[in-house]
Amino acid sequence: MKVDALVGQLHDTLDYLSHVKITHTIHRNLLLLSLMKSSAEAGHGAKVGGASGGKQGGAGVGKSSKPQDFVRVYDILLQVRIFWRAQCEGF
Repeated sequence: MKVDALVGQLHDTLDYLSHVKITHTIHRNLLLLSLMKSSAEAGHGAKVGGASGGKQGGAGVGKSSKPQDFVRVYDILLQVRIFWRAQCEGF
C-alpha cells in the first residue's frame, strides 16, 4: 500500500514538472516570435542573441530571420500544444 502511494506521488510530481517545462517552452517561443516580428517590422532581419561584434557562438546567434524561421517556431508551438493536450486528457 505504501509503495502505491509513493508511485502516485511520483507520477503527480512528473506531471507537474512536465507542465512547468511545457509552459516555459511556450513562453520562450512566444517571446522569440515577438522578437522576430518586431525586428522584421523594423525593416531588418531579427538578430537572435544580440551579439554585435567579436566571436559569435551558439546556434542562430547573429543570423537574420527568414520566413521559414517563423514557420518553424509556430510549428514547434503547435507540437507542444498538441502534446500538452494529450497530457491533460490523461487526467
